[in-house]
Amino acid sequence: MIFTKYVFLWLSLLITIIFYSPLFIYFLLQGFTLTFNLAILLVIIATFAFLYFVFMGRAYKYGDLSLAYPIIRSAPIFVLIFAVLFLNEQVSTIALTGIILISVGTYVLNIESRKSFLDIKENLLKNKKVITFGLFAALCLTGDTILSKLGVTLEIEPFIIAYSMFFMDFLYFSPYILKNRQLIKKELKINKFGVISVGILMAFSWIVVLYTLQLTNVSYITSLR
Repeated sequence: MIFTKYVFLWLSLLITIIFYSPLFIYFLLQGFTLTFNLAILLVIIATFAFLYFVFMGRAYKYGDLSLAYPIIRSAPIFVLIFAVLFLNEQVSTIALTGIILISVGTYVLNIESRKSFLDIKENLLKNKKVITFGLFAALCLTGDTILSKLGVTLEIEPFIIAYSMFFMDFLYFSPYILKNRQLIKKELKINKFGVISVGILMAFSWIVVLYTLQLTNVSYITSLR
């Protein structure tokens, strides 16, 4: 049932909010000022992230991981295009080649046989829902990443961006999850350790990515992820 995946994610986001709240308070006390434009940017970033989670869950519901995952992870190509067009990033030929190879390699690593590789067209026609939701997920991840890069370029504290995104995504999911409270206890009983681990590590990985975005091109970092 796809809804239980969202319950797991919601609980993980709750762990993220609790675990990283002391750091969030610390950065607020450093003199952080929330302007109207910044608030709008953070809301848009969180919305893209929320939609990414939703579309990713739908893609995995309607198709095999071997097909859905490569489509979702095609985001580096979209990030590259938008980064060049809107962030004026300069990408070397070697880097461009690497990004393309990584994207192609993601698909190749997930094929089960030579026949399945050659039947790409047939697979695409048979799995329209997977492709649609997968592409939407990739585009939402692109929007989230590009705007996060814009945020750190404007010298917004990366941790504030990350924590705000996770907090707002938790709020986005809450109305749907709280209607099915019985699933919360069930999920905790089955996946307690997983919820805690994902809640801590998922946020940590994204925080590291945001700090790294201060140092280099967003197209490079997205491909490495």
